[in-house]
Amino acid sequence: MGHIFISYSHKDKTYVHKLQEALQKEGFEVWIDDRIDYGTTWPMVIQRNLDACNAFLVVMTENAYESKWVHNEVTRAERKKKPFFVLLLSGDTWLSFEAIQYENVTGGKLPSRKFYESLARATPRKKKDIQLPPQAPPTADRPSVSESTLVRSFNALKSTPRLLSIAGFTAIVILLFWASSWVVPQILSREPTKQAAAPSLSDTPLLFTKTVLPSVVLTKTFIPTSTISPTSTEPWLAEIVDEAGVEMVLVPAGEFTMGNDNNSPDEKPVRTVYLDSFYIDKYEVSNVSYAICVKKGFCDVPVETDSYTRSSYYGNELYADYPVIHVTWSMANEYCEWRGALLPDEARWEKAARGTDGRIYPWGSNFDPTGANFCDYECAFRWAEKKFNDQHNDTAPVNSYENGRSPYEVYNLSGNVWEWVAGWYFSDYSVTGYKASFMHIKLGATEAPQNQRIVRGGSWQSSSTYLRTSERHAVEADLQDDATGFRCANDANP
Repeated sequence: MGHIFISYSHKDKTYVHKLQEALQKEGFEVWIDDRIDYGTTWPMVIQRNLDACNAFLVVMTENAYESKWVHNEVTRAERKKKPFFVLLLSGDTWLSFEAIQYENVTGGKLPSRKFYESLARATPRKKKDIQLPPQAPPTADRPSVSESTLVRSFNALKSTPRLLSIAGFTAIVILLFWASSWVVPQILSREPTKQAAAPSLSDTPLLFTKTVLPSVVLTKTFIPTSTISPTSTEPWLAEIVDEAGVEMVLVPAGEFTMGNDNNSPDEKPVRTVYLDSFYIDKYEVSNVSYAICVKKGFCDVPVETDSYTRSSYYGNELYADYPVIHVTWSMANEYCEWRGALLPDEARWEKAARGTDGRIYPWGSNFDPTGANFCDYECAFRWAEKKFNDQHNDTAPVNSYENGRSPYEVYNLSGNVWEWVAGWYFSDYSVTGYKASFMHIKLGATEAPQNQRIVRGGSWQSSSTYLRTSERHAVEADLQDDATGFRCANDANP
């Protein structure tokens, strides 16, 4: 069942909680942002619930008018073409809502029955325990309606589905008889048809017109490994370009410090881990790189093709070298497999980010605001760190922020977009949890306690707290949003 997203100022939460309770009594599912757990990445959760809502309800007040957060939510809801429902609680109407019919609830009144009925046309509500709101006193232009009339009308509505069910059952019986006498023999007499060929560039929507990567031939798939002893002493090139034309850098074999004892419990304990040499993408996967996989028929077009501030993003050559977004874990993994690689496991990702000296950020252990695209002055979220300004309020090119490169010259491991990694999320990050996180070939979703995947590194929406190299964040595997991307890794072995 869909839900109603309420956009409001937290200064008006007393009324909003009363409104929420009234809507729930009416059978509606309601989402407001005070349901977010402490420590959760707010923008990702808020955006996911806004994008999934069936109705967008704004509580207009002076406080809400002053809230950049409310205006951002309104802008996104408009771009997503959500049905708007507006309540005026205090102050004057907003210019942006002059053309929208709103309901006056000044003084803390609850909405009228007509408002609830309008909502019901946009989003379903539970069939059980539906309570009609109290009627306003009758007036000359709106006479009272007797309770018996309402009951008879409601019972008539309840009987309608039964009549439709009988008619529908009769139609199905007739259809099955017709199918058994004519359609099935026709199907059985046909010759098998060939499977449709993979789509070409011309019939794949939303692709770049310029192709800069060579053709890719899938020869084999490498499975990332985390071992306890070296397997090769052969020197490797510090930087390569793989068959897909993507630059990758070498992370040499050796030990490194993983985890952090001073932050979230799921980062503990600090431990020493040995990894064989491996390669990892120098940059986050870009729109144009991903588009080649789409062109070849191996990858699906991103679920959405816009970004937070841009109505046209994927498929727009202006943003060809920006990170691809709106891809789920499976979509990211399929792209890496197309290249003969896989998503990096958590150990590989963390070593690529922090090197061997246990640094907190890719560039060192002291925070440098010039090293990452994060939520600062240009960012409109509540947690924006306004004393810094990286000149971005959305994604940035994948080769941005040279000051933020890791010890292995990898870009944007902190900020820009969260990055999918291999494996399932285990809050127990001890030996058992750590092994389970990278031995993802042997473990399925049912064996992961919360059936969640992992993203790393923070994004343009994140505060600096989430940019730490040991930061782990659990999300649903089917998440796709405008702040999550990925990169690939591969064994150094031939």
